[in-house]
Parts: sequence; C-alpha cells; structure tokens
Amino acid sequence: MTGKVTVLGVEGYKVSDRYLDSIVLQLSAAHIKQLIRTGDIDKLEQAVLEGQGKKLVGEYSADYKTRTFLKSIPALMSKIHLLHDAVNSGRLEELQSILDEEPEKKKKLVLAKDDSGVGLLHKAVYYDLKDIFKWLIDKFPHMVSLRDAEGRTAYHYTPMCKDPQGVQRLLTNAGADPSGLDMHQHSVRYYMNHKEELELPSGGKLTTKSRKSLTNGESE
Repeated sequence: MTGKVTVLGVEGYKVSDRYLDSIVLQLSAAHIKQLIRTGDIDKLEQAVLEGQGKKLVGEYSADYKTRTFLKSIPALMSKIHLLHDAVNSGRLEELQSILDEEPEKKKKLVLAKDDSGVGLLHKAVYYDLKDIFKWLIDKFPHMVSLRDAEGRTAYHYTPMCKDPQGVQRLLTNAGADPSGLDMHQHSVRYYMNHKEELELPSGGKLTTKSRKSLTNGESE
C-alpha cells in the first residue's frame, strides 16, 4: 500500500506504508523555496541536519528571522563537518569537545548527517570504532533509529564489526529494531551473509588506507 506523506512540510512523496521510516530527504529547489517562503526555521534546520545544507547556502528571505538562520547555515555546516571529521579520524575526545560547545543542541547535532546522508553512529559502527559507538549509544540512544541515505540504521552495519552480535546487543538494548529493512528491502540478516554488498552511501566511505589506520589505532 502506498500513500502521500509529508516530509519537512512538503507533500507529495509516494512511498509504501511499510517504509515510511526509511524516507531519505532530497529537497528540490522548489521545496527549498517553499520552506523559506513559509519561514519554517525548524524544518530548514532539519534539512541541514539531513545533509542538505549546501542547497540552502546563498538563499535569501525578506523575513528577518529566516534570513538570520540562513546566514548561520555555513557555521552549522562547518560544525557538522568537524563532528564527522572527528569520527572519521577515530577521535572520541574531539567529538565530545565539539558537542560540549553547545550542550543545549547536543541531541540534534549528533543526528547530523554528512553530505552523503551518513550519520555519525553509522560510521562508528561500520569502522568498528568501539569507544565512539559505545559512547554515542550510551549518551544518545535515540541515534539508533536514524537512517542513512540507503535507509539503513547503524544496526545494518554491524556485520562489519569484529563482534557483530555484541554490537547488536548494545543497539537493541538502546531500542534498535533488528528486523528493520533498508531501501533494498534487506535486513541485517541478509548482510551477515553478504558483507561485500554492505557499504556506506557514496562519499561516506573512507579510503582503504584510512580505514587501516583507524583499525590499527583501535587495536593499540
């Protein structure tokens, strides 16, 4: 069964009811204009957190509050980049420090995706960065339901870990759904036997050299 749903205040997305929680936001120029025209700052901020910030850079609004927010987007995008850089480099203390700069926004910022629609927890699990994903799951359990551009939660990437069952227990204890399906209608059970098909969305994956350095750093 399919139906029309509203994503960030924009109607017209046709999706199966079964995959409503798998929607990956992709804003068109028209949708952006609509959100700016209505002055819905919350939805504009959500668009940035979804990794769509570049589409808002340079936009203008006659409304003062909306215009002020639009001008703040480059700084927000820079912070999101720093968060992802900290995870990509396996630096937990740096990640914590960046989040501590704005304690009232922590819960939102940890959900920020990169330009490819990949979340922080997705990367931490994919690269088996134990200190980072354990801390994120413990402090921000709401992250476990976040989906990336492939409709996957961090749970889908557990086959990439040395101890997938152990990581799965951590995630399920925090509220993750073990039976969740991605955009390809695959659950983690499928990827346990098809690890070669399990990759982060384009742009979210590090080079082989970078991954080896992270792995070596974790094992030291």
